[in-house]
Amino acid sequence: MTTVPRASLLGIPTELRLQIYDSLMDEDVNYAVIKRWTGGHGRDGFFTTATRNPEARLNLPWLSAMLSCPTIAYEMRSLMRNRKEGDSKYTTYVMSAELGNGGGDVRDVTWQRLPCAPSDAEVLIIECGAESDDFEPWGDGGPRNIVRSMYQTLNLFLHCGPRLDPTNPLLLGHVHLRELVVNVRMRGEIRQYFSMSGEPIKFSRSAYTLIRDMILRPLCYTGLLVGYVDRAAISDGKEESVMPMRTERGGVPEHWDRYGFEWGVGEVAGAR
Repeated sequence: MTTVPRASLLGIPTELRLQIYDSLMDEDVNYAVIKRWTGGHGRDGFFTTATRNPEARLNLPWLSAMLSCPTIAYEMRSLMRNRKEGDSKYTTYVMSAELGNGGGDVRDVTWQRLPCAPSDAEVLIIECGAESDDFEPWGDGGPRNIVRSMYQTLNLFLHCGPRLDPTNPLLLGHVHLRELVVNVRMRGEIRQYFSMSGEPIKFSRSAYTLIRDMILRPLCYTGLLVGYVDRAAISDGKEESVMPMRTERGGVPEHWDRYGFEWGVGEVAGAR
């Protein structure tokens, strides 16, 4: 009776194993980590809270393979190091988020690509979908919740990694990105406004200008991103704005106090 050799990943040629590792790390993920952000006001000021998706499970095939065997882990780490030096695609995280209509709450925060560990991530791309409507950044008593929730989404990622879980901050320190890119995709026609004389008024309160002027610009100008992000840019598909970065480390400005713009892991960034 002929004995059939037991199949083994380590039993195939190294070149084939590297191709398998490469395909595992190149897979897209669909990790819908947060269903929506909601905000409110209490005794301590404004707050925003993330409602997590209870059905979401973070399953990374490349990580499962690394944990299966020390030899495979060693080979995959070597491949990752070579990739990191040659192709930024393998150190780029991609997130999508829906901004809704009019700037109420951020919802459906989903990871599309997570090809490496947070410590190796160099680029974060956030794809924002929004209705072509009038985004009012400031409401009665303070910034609209969309501003606070976008701010806290970035805050949680930089301090807690892709799970965005404030109860489990990163053990080796915060994420340091070479580049942060926000792409805003507007759906539908942008409404046109007219003056009393009938002249068209330039639309200036889109999701693009809201994120640029109310989130990225203040973060870069105050120096809060120093040590976290080296370059920040935003695009609407037609133009790209690169934010001027302050070089000295700064903190949360005093005029943001009680508005839900705490930096780091705290109660304001809590999730349920």
